[in-house]
Amino acid sequence: EKILPIHKAGWQMAIHANGDGGIEIVTQAYERLQQLHPRPNARHLVIHCQYPSYSQLQRLKAAGAYPCFFISPLYHWGEIHAGYVGADRVARFCPCHDADELGLPYNLHTDAPITPVDPLIQVCTARTSRKGTVYGPDQAVTVMSALKAVTIHAAFLNFEEHVKGSLTPGKYADMVLLAENPLTVAPEHIKDIAVLRTYVGGAVV
Repeated sequence: EKILPIHKAGWQMAIHANGDGGIEIVTQAYERLQQLHPRPNARHLVIHCQYPSYSQLQRLKAAGAYPCFFISPLYHWGEIHAGYVGADRVARFCPCHDADELGLPYNLHTDAPITPVDPLIQVCTARTSRKGTVYGPDQAVTVMSALKAVTIHAAFLNFEEHVKGSLTPGKYADMVLLAENPLTVAPEHIKDIAVLRTYVGGAVV
């Protein structure tokens, strides 16, 4: 009742859902939308999407919907999450590897100011909390996959792939110059890489 008119109007929806129960409600809703009014390129989103099951990710892909993983709490509050839901469940916190395996593009966010705007790709690749606990190493992804999640896939999920996400002629020249290569340093060192210069629209800011 609430979202079918929005879907029919051609808008993109971004619904917040955490936990497999909440994610199930949104997944069923997106599936139902596509049954009632198919839109193959709607790109509806599940914001935060911290504890989806593998089958829920499969169904989101089938419905043409995508997860936006709020992964930074794994670094900042991994132990707190484990205290609430158990370490076994935290091992599937923002299961980026599952999404990669399914060929399901996703992006990453910090929900700032909830957590600091610090490098997200380290959390994806190391799966380590601030206290050094590793949660779900089988859900770790390559640095390149994590970089795509904050560049080209993030642009795609926002319908901005024609102007953002890659260093391509005709797109905005928004980029940073780093002191070290995140593809070659140890994953747990990525957060310490210095940003030497930032460009917005090709201008140094």
